[in-house]
Formats: sequence, structure tokens, C-alpha cells
Amino acid sequence: MISAENVNTKIKSSVWTANYLMAQRKNKYAAAFLDSALRWAENAHLNEDLIKVYEIYADWHLSVGNPKTALIAKEAAWNIKDSLAKRKMQLQIDSLQSSLSAIDHQKQQAKVESEANDSVVSQKNESLNNLVYILSGIIAVLLIIIFMMNGNLQRLRNLPPGPLRDTTLSQPRTKQTVDTRVKKEVIEIATETTAVKDVVAPAIETKPEPPSKADKKELQISNAIKDITSKLAEVELVLIKADVLANYKNGESKPIRNLLNEYMAQLPFIMKTLDDAITLNEKDSIINSLEHLKTYLVSFGMQSTMNLIDEIEKEAETQKVAKLLSRVFQVRNHCRRAADEASRCSRKLVSYYG
Repeated sequence: MISAENVNTKIKSSVWTANYLMAQRKNKYAAAFLDSALRWAENAHLNEDLIKVYEIYADWHLSVGNPKTALIAKEAAWNIKDSLAKRKMQLQIDSLQSSLSAIDHQKQQAKVESEANDSVVSQKNESLNNLVYILSGIIAVLLIIIFMMNGNLQRLRNLPPGPLRDTTLSQPRTKQTVDTRVKKEVIEIATETTAVKDVVAPAIETKPEPPSKADKKELQISNAIKDITSKLAEVELVLIKADVLANYKNGESKPIRNLLNEYMAQLPFIMKTLDDAITLNEKDSIINSLEHLKTYLVSFGMQSTMNLIDEIEKEAETQKVAKLLSRVFQVRNHCRRAADEASRCSRKLVSYYG
């Protein structure tokens, strides 16, 4: 896992390189570094860096002659700034409310403690008075008992010793002894019977049935999926889910590699169509381009990206393109990063399965 400090360093280096290339009027090469900085800032949820990247994006679009897209990037930066300001104000209000509630709680607690102390003092006084009365009564009873015991001891000393008691008793054979012997014999017979059953039981047991063809096939599929999942788990993945991709075509290596290669081959054309639609402000073309990505995203397990596409499709019926672009940019960045992960997955499967 990359630390926040390393992410911040990557963003700064990408922004510096993009600014340098823009100063040299190499806008085409600067776009790649801006995309990289935007991707790192979005994944790490670094709002301050995201604001800077959007502002630089606006300058880039102005330099290449896209004032509408530049305005959209500026609006995205303004929205993030407004949300941060609102969050800061809400935190200040919450801290002030918590301070006021803490002061009120302390006042109430002090009042309750003072009342409790008064009641405890009065109860202690009452309990001390009661304790004095009880102790005086106990002392009087003890004195009476001592006087009575002193007189009894004097009388016991004057009495002669009593005769010794003969404790030797005869032990005749009773009916209970006979019943105990009968019970022991019955228990021994039952134990022998149980031992015979234990010896005969293994011979009666039936042999287990061999697994059917369907069970064998399910076992093979399960083993193949586990094997593919373990291989893909060795690749550093963020967007693609190894356990979901391993279930494609019952865990067969060749169809999975074909899917990955097809995605990497089709993605540049889909991205170009999507970028042209964004530049021309064509809502239907944007939706059609996103529709072509769904098959791959479902097979990769990229549920969060699918949720973004669903939100875009729902709001496209009532909203303008400008309101959808921030999420369209997120989908575009996710798909580009997924292409890098797909390339690593394909190389890993080729190295294992040939």
C-alpha cells in the first residue's frame, strides 16, 4: 500500500512536469501527466491536490481552445472548495455545540453532586446514631450471655465424668448387599454384549458410493477457480477483483486471457470516442461509449465504476452534460488504470499457463 506522502510526491511531480510541458507548448504530452495526477488525487481522496489539478486542467483546456471544458474543470474545483469550507464550518459549529453541552453537563453534574453530598451527610449521621444504639444493645446481650455461661461452666465442673459408649456394632449381611452383587453381574453382561456389537458393526457397514460425473465436474471447476484466484492474487490489483475475474468461463485460463486482451485492444477506440463526445458535448455518444464498457467492468468486478455509470445514465435524462462530466472523468480514469492491471494479469497468466 502506497503511503499518503508518496502519493503527494507523485502528484506534485506530475503537476510540475505538466506545467513545464505546457510552458513548452507541448500540450499533448502534458495531458498524460495531468491525468496521472488526477487519478492519484481521486484515489487517495486528497481534496487540496484535487483542486490544484482541476485548476491546471482548466488552464490546459484554455490553452488547447476548449473554453467550455475549462469552465467545467473550474466548476469542479469551486465545488470542492465550497464543500471543504462547508465541512470546516460544520466542524466548528459541532465543536461549539459540544463545548456548550459539556459546560451544561458539568453544571448539572455539580448540582447533582452537591445534592448527593448533602443527602450522604444526613444519611451518615442517621446511620451513626443507629449504629450506636445497635452496638449498645449487642454489648448488653453479650454481657448477659457471659454471665449465664460462667454459671453453667461452674456447674459442669462439679459433675462426675460419664461412662464411655461402646461403638462396636455387628454387620449382618443385608438384602442391600445381595442387590448390589446382582447389579454388578447385570452390568458385566451388558458390557460383553456391547463389545460383541462393536466387533460385528464394522462388517455390516456399507462402502461409500463413488462420486458422480457432475460432482467431479463441479470439483474440477472449483479447483480451477481457486487456482486462477491464487495466481491473480499475486498481482497488485486495486480496481479489478481477482475472485470475480477468476469465475469468468468457469475459471478457464484461455477465455480469461482472451477477455483481458480484448479489453486492452478495444479500450483506446472507446476512450477516443468518449473524448470526442465530451468535446462535442454530445450526451448520447457519451452514454453509448459507457455502454460498451459495461461487459468488461462486470467481468472484472468493478462494481464502484458500474455504480458511477448507472448514476450517469439516470441523471442524463434530466441533467445537462456539464453536470455529468466529473463522474465521466472518474469512469475514464478507472478504465485506463484497469487496462494497466489487465496487462499485469495477462502477463501473470501467460507465465503460469503458457
